Amino acid sequence: MFKKLIVIGLLAMALVMPVGANAATLTLTPKITTYNQACTYAADITLDTEGEQTDGTDVILLYDPSKINVLSVDNGSIYQSYIGKNIDNSTGKATLSGVSSLSSTFNGKGTFATVNFAVLKDSPVGDASIRFDFDSNNPYKTTDSNVIETGTVAEILRALSYFLFSITQNTFLSEPSP
Repeated sequence: MFKKLIVIGLLAMALVMPVGANAATLTLTPKITTYNQACTYAADITLDTEGEQTDGTDVILLYDPSKINVLSVDNGSIYQSYIGKNIDNSTGKATLSGVSSLSSTFNGKGTFATVNFAVLKDSPVGDASIRFDFDSNNPYKTTDSNVIETGTVAEILRALSYFLFSITQNTFLSEPSP
């Protein structure tokens, strides 16, 4: 009886697992990990499709707007079109979507976008983060970050990293540098 339950359980898990064997990842890669108040910095968003063809990617970043503001999000070069760019520093949310053309999907690892941000001059000293909005328990959720497999509209995003950094007091500048 116990073996039969294990077999049924494994079959049930196989039915709800995504079709694609690989899983895409999004990574936010900073240039450094300690940041001064009143200065500007950049971090790359890297997409790795782990061998899957993709039609598009939605990225939603969340951050504490009392510590940092996103100044801009520069398009990467892995998709033909970038749409839906929005930065809301009052709520701490930035969004961008990349879409492939019908004739050219994306497969591989590359820079999806670059996030340019400023640490506020009155930001408290200590830890801060920028993270992806993603619900790993709900792969069908469409209002968070997503990577869409070509031809199936299946969500293949499985792993994310978030960007944890330290804010230190800046005794040299009083305003963010350009």
